[in-house]
Amino acid sequence: MTVREDYLGIDHLALGMEADSRDNWVMFFRTVFGFSLEHEQTLPDPVWTGAQPGGAQARRAISVWR
Repeated sequence: MTVREDYLGIDHLALGMEADSRDNWVMFFRTVFGFSLEHEQTLPDPVWTGAQPGGAQARRAISVWR
């Protein structure tokens, strides 16, 4: 496999994850790729929430890395 001349690399990465796994992914992307967290947003997860007994609210974190 050869690297194309017009390929400069990955400039960002968006990742959806469970909120309690965030710290592990932060460490992974900083260590392996040298990325830094640029933006993070936590959103309700209606599919998972509907599957929970009593309608417990589930949330997902969306992170953008550079």
